Amino acid sequence: MQQNDPIDPLLDQLGSLLNLIQNNARKSLDSPLDPTLKARLELATDMVRQFKDITLQALKDEGITAGDLAKTVADTDKMDPHDLRLMRKSTELGYNTILLRNALNSARNIGLTGKDFSKELASKKLSKKTIQGRKKKFKRMGGDSNWMPL
Repeated sequence: MQQNDPIDPLLDQLGSLLNLIQNNARKSLDSPLDPTLKARLELATDMVRQFKDITLQALKDEGITAGDLAKTVADTDKMDPHDLRLMRKSTELGYNTILLRNALNSARNIGLTGKDFSKELASKKLSKKTIQGRKKKFKRMGGDSNWMPL
């Protein structure tokens, strides 16, 4: 099973693509995407889609429900070490992918494509109303009533 396992090369390829994306994460969003990277991403997307479809069809044919699968995945004591390693690797790749997707969406929403975010925030001026509203959030400690200068 380990020699004919299609999951291992797929996870390795997805991991290398994820590392490449993380290394190039600082580049501007306005620059064009490298054609080889685009081709690799499209190939990986197709492979993942096909793998997902095949897996869902196999589970449906065997009559395995999502609840049964969750129970099996949660019971890691009875798992084969190879399967456990693949599960942990795929989970880690999934979390890293979600983090990168959220970072990309945040960057797109903010509209900062190559600018420094801290400089952008520092340049914004707070209105007097905003400052007064923020001051009301804090409890006063003492105060100037009954204050006598030294």
